[in-house]
Amino acid sequence: AAAAQARHLQLLFMKRSGRHCFLDSDHLTNLQELFEIVRTRCGRLIVYLTAETLRRPWCAGEITIAWKVHKRVIAVRHPSMIMPQRRDIEASELNMYLSSAEFKLIEYGITNDLIAIAYRWLLDE
Repeated sequence: AAAAQARHLQLLFMKRSGRHCFLDSDHLTNLQELFEIVRTRCGRLIVYLTAETLRRPWCAGEITIAWKVHKRVIAVRHPSMIMPQRRDIEASELNMYLSSAEFKLIEYGITNDLIAIAYRWLLDE
């Protein structure tokens, strides 16, 4: 349901703004390309915070890159979003919090320390 809602928000944004809106789920086959799009081609990042958003490694990467390059970020909270405990998003706990160990974000220069800072930045806004 959240994926359909994200698609609806994308189409609504494009209709109302007349601008292109990139949806990350359309580009999950190449994380390097996904992160480069966030780094260089996005004017701002809209983070649709569902129950699983912050547990997805590619979302962690996108948020971290947006923080690193000083992108404007808008967080949209879905009713399913439960704020993580502060300790869950500490660098030492992120490997347990993120839902998939198969993604090695360090390969993209994204460390747990950076993710922890970026998550605090996003959630404290």
